[in-house]
Amino acid sequence: MLGSVSTNLIHHATCPVLVVKDEAAPLRRITLATDGSDASAKALAFVLTKFQPDRSTGKGRRVPIHVSVIHVEPLSWNPELIGIGRRSVERSVRKLIAWEAC
Repeated sequence: MLGSVSTNLIHHATCPVLVVKDEAAPLRRITLATDGSDASAKALAFVLTKFQPDRSTGKGRRVPIHVSVIHVEPLSWNPELIGIGRRSVERSVRKLIAWEAC
């Protein structure tokens, strides 16, 4: 549960915010929810540029970072919309794979 200061910060921040309770542990997993919007594309670009797949923990060790991409969209039975969502997820996955290969 977040406190009022943390909640207020994440709702009004104009930049990405990571709220950590207690001492920050090395980041090992990221879940990125995408919906095909411009904001989702910016979030993916942020993950690709800010988080290295094998970033140092600061203690001389390296810890791999696992990124899970979840595509969300309103429930629809329209086959065309389902195809658009699938292509958006595939595009995000290709970017992550290319980033990991660097």
